[in-house]
Amino acid sequence: MVRYDEGANAGSRAVASTCSTTSRATSHAVSCCRFPPRGVRGSADTVVRASAYGLEDGYLARCVEELLVMSQVESVDAVSEIEAIAAVERVDVIQMGPLDLSGSMGYLWDPGNKKVRQVLRELERRVLGLKKRQSEANAAAEGGIASLGEPYLGGFAMPHDPPEELKAKGYHMVAGAVDVGLFRQAAAEDVRRFRRAELKIGEEGARGRGAKGRVLLERVSPTTPNCFLVVVWCFAPDESL
Repeated sequence: MVRYDEGANAGSRAVASTCSTTSRATSHAVSCCRFPPRGVRGSADTVVRASAYGLEDGYLARCVEELLVMSQVESVDAVSEIEAIAAVERVDVIQMGPLDLSGSMGYLWDPGNKKVRQVLRELERRVLGLKKRQSEANAAAEGGIASLGEPYLGGFAMPHDPPEELKAKGYHMVAGAVDVGLFRQAAAEDVRRFRRAELKIGEEGARGRGAKGRVLLERVSPTTPNCFLVVVWCFAPDESL
């Protein structure tokens, strides 16, 4: 079972309910982020990082308002339930998940597929329509003062859906680069840099013979707390490689 309260207890300011397909599952995720009697989140707030282990005054009074709860819609099964999912109380953002959505439709890793994009546009239209109706209802209740209402529409920038186009479509929150992707890009650039150095050394020669570089990849055991990848380049004459 997914423990959404663990992220909140760790001090995260945002929690995502992934692969939301029903309002019931979404309601459960929201409940895990709220203390009793409005939820089922464990009430040991004095021993968690989010409250500075009980040293932060007023944590219980403001923790709900400061936590962003996102419901990630990334399955074709959620299409018929989208209004019910978006209407769950305290869901702040409906986050579109184009990659998994494409997989659930039989087009794995093809989020730019025409059929996938059609479904995505339909989901966007319905979420924005619900938000507009809620905003109008809030305005009527508040004497004509318009408000944004909930939920916001969120998504991921993709090659076929750049952030500026998502903004034009009405998105309120767009996710860009992911930390793993940034690490991968930096590692790939590091490898390219050393390969250029390898070619240069090969051209100049080493002790009268060409030299080659070898990449040694050493990975710390995934069971250790700090698991990482080390790229080591060794330059040596041909016969020693």
